[in-house]
Formats: sequence, structure tokens, C-alpha cells
Amino acid sequence: MTMPPPAGPARPHSHRAKPQPEPQAEPDIKPRGITRIEVTAELPRGVNAMASRDRSTIYVSAALDKKDRRQAIRAVLRATHRFPSLVFVPIALSARWRRLVAEFGDLIASLSQHVTAFAASNPITAAMAAIATVAVVAGGTVAGVRVVESPSPPATAHSFAGHGSRPLLPGAKPDPNPVVASLPSQPLSYLGAYEPDSPQDYQGMEAFASSAGRRPNIALYYSGWYEKFRTNFADDALANGAIPAVDINPFGVSLSAIAAGAYDSTYLMPFANAVKAFGSPVIISFGHEPNGWWYPWAYGWTGASATQPPKEWVAAYRHIVQVFNTVGAENVTWLWQMNQDVAGTGPIAAYWPGAAYVNWVGIDGYYGQPADNFASLFGVTIHQVRALTGDPTLISETAITRGPAEPQEIANLFDSIRTGNYLGFVWFDKDQGADKNWALEQNTQAMHEFFVQTNTWRHLYHQKSK
Repeated sequence: MTMPPPAGPARPHSHRAKPQPEPQAEPDIKPRGITRIEVTAELPRGVNAMASRDRSTIYVSAALDKKDRRQAIRAVLRATHRFPSLVFVPIALSARWRRLVAEFGDLIASLSQHVTAFAASNPITAAMAAIATVAVVAGGTVAGVRVVESPSPPATAHSFAGHGSRPLLPGAKPDPNPVVASLPSQPLSYLGAYEPDSPQDYQGMEAFASSAGRRPNIALYYSGWYEKFRTNFADDALANGAIPAVDINPFGVSLSAIAAGAYDSTYLMPFANAVKAFGSPVIISFGHEPNGWWYPWAYGWTGASATQPPKEWVAAYRHIVQVFNTVGAENVTWLWQMNQDVAGTGPIAAYWPGAAYVNWVGIDGYYGQPADNFASLFGVTIHQVRALTGDPTLISETAITRGPAEPQEIANLFDSIRTGNYLGFVWFDKDQGADKNWALEQNTQAMHEFFVQTNTWRHLYHQKSK
């Protein structure tokens, strides 16, 4: 489980899988948002960071310290989203390109300061503008960003999860300058983690990366109501090649009050604006595992099924999505996060908010017994989900309790994610005592198996991507 629940019935461990269609590739000219950070020593002189032409990758100088690297990354992010019709030099496409840009980097940077004035009226300089740079100026501190507008037409309006326009608050007009950043949804794309020191620190994530043999590319943390968006943690995640994921949990508040807008000005809008200002993709879920019984917003909470039924959870979820869309925070991937279906949980379909409000499906479940496997844990739930949507599915919270079966169950988890064509999974790396010791590092054999599986998975992902 994600957070220690109040006293009550013990939480079960159980779920399964089904293939899903390959996503359609987006045209290269469509802004996709930064999804990868690469540290390199081969940037041109005077440049601290640059974005790739398709705006999916930032190349940042290896000479920078952690603070300046973070500033450089954020400067490029602000530039890419502030000027949606920009194009960028693909710095690291090949050794030949790197040598060329290294030799002529100063010339390109200088040219970029002057070409804008001519691009609109002169077709020759317009062509030159098509290789414009976004370069963070080198120095003791990040001094600024040089940008050149491309002659290409502005990007079209962003659609939500392939289902049409994003839903807004009633009577609201869409933000004319939204931050648009979406995530790839290819199978085997994500290995995430939650660490007990998140979001106060990133050291736990770094230790997990060492144990797992791969840096997690989803960094999960839990956020209570009224807590601010943890920009520093998100910056650390971004600098380490990960997407920050936030579970917003409505402890101590009314679902109907959320849906009525009671917390918009004091909490939701400031949070949404902070996410928008961050600029890079963020995964957000709300009131996770509402079909369970261990949280106040959940179906089986004592007395709450009458006072906070599923329809109120759905209304609150929809309202939160509308708030984020209204302020233009379109860099959010909305994760609809259910618990595995077991005896005592509520009907999953009752919590479905509609296709316009969901990007990804998340399913939580744990291997708690030696006989557990992916099919027995997740199968029934995935079948129910597939009756509602074909959206990409992430095993959004999972782990395996310590014991002799742990290495075999780790292999089963990885193999089932692969054969089912799921996005990946997020490992809940915390020792909660007794039969809930999920910490990977405390079992040497399990850690070795995890390491082997991540390397196999990486090879399969690269094969699939070719």
C-alpha cells in the first residue's frame, strides 16, 4: 500500500493482463515535450544546454555542476514551451554533426541573435532560421536563452489523449499559451520507483538505481491536500532522466467540496500553475485506489460509502482535471489509478470518469504469497478495465514481499509486463514490516534477479524501438 492506512481490515494483495494496440507515432514537427536528458561534453563552445529538433531531448553540458545544470535545463524548457513554433539543432545525431557544430558553434550562436529580423520577409534567411538554436549562454551563472522563431506554422491545438479537446471549467476559455508536453506510450517504456525519502530527497532514488541496474524513469511521491507541488524534487527527477509522478490524496477534505470548486483558489490553481511552470511532463493521479476500503475517499471506508459515493469521487476527479486544463497545464498525463479487484473492493466501472479525463490507466497490486503471479493478481481487474477503455496501462504500484519465491515472482512480473505489452511498473520500495517488506535492497538474490531482468528488458525495448 502507499500510505499506512488507519486501523481496519487488512489490505489484500492481488491482479492480470491483456495486449493493447501499438500507439500511433506522432509527426516529428508536433511538440512532444522533453522526455529525456543527456549529459554530454560535446556541446559547442559557449553553450550549456540545447534541445533536439523534435523537442524530446535536452543535451546539457557535463562541465556544469548540479545547480547550474538544473538552471540550464529549466531555461531550455521555458524556451521550448514559450515559443511553440521553434525548431532546434539536433546536436548529438552523429559524430559528424557534433564536430560540425563544435567548429561553428560560435557562428551559429551569433547568427541566431540576428536572423529573426530577416526571417519573416526573406525566404533565404527563413530557411536559415529552420536550423535555429536555443542555447543557454555559458558563464558562472546561466545568463539567458537565445531563441529564433522558425518559419514553420504554429503547432495545432493540443488534443487530450486522442479523445478531442481537453475539458475546462464551466464558462472558462482555454489558455492561449498552454504548456504542451506529452509522454510516449510504447510498451516497456517505464520502470518507476517510490522511495521513503521522496519528495524530501532524491538519494533513495539514486540508491534504487544502483541496486536495480537502471535509473527509474518515473519518480513517484505522495502529496497530501494543500501540499505544494515539489518543484525541487521534480527538478531532481528531470535531471536524472525521470518523470515526476504525484499521487494527490484528499485527506481531511470533502469530495463534494472539491467538485464544487471550494479549493480552487487556495490550492488547486496554485498547484496547477506550479506544474505548468515546471514545463516538463508530470504524471498525476487523484485519490488513488478509491475502490478499496483503506482511505477516507474509498468505497469501503466505514460510513463513507454512503456520504462519499463513487459519483462524488468522479465529480472531484473531473473538476481537478478541468482546473489544470483551464490554467493551461497540458504537460500533465492523467493516471486513473485503481486497486486490484478483490473481495471487498467496490465496482471499478463506478469510478470511471470518462475517456476525456484519462490518459493512462494505473492498477495497483502486490505479490504477497508464494503462489501469487501476475495473472492471479491483475487478470480480473484488467478484464474489467478493458471493458471501459483501451488506454495504455501502467502497473502503478507493486512490489514483492520477501521470501524464497521473490526472485521467481520478479521474473514473472517482468515477463508479464513484456508479453502483455504494458507501459511498465512502479516499484514501492519500502519496508512496512511483517509481511509487507517491499524493500528490494534487503534481498540479495532478488536484487540480482531484478538487475538481470532490467538489462534484458532494456535490450528488448531497444529491439522493439528499431
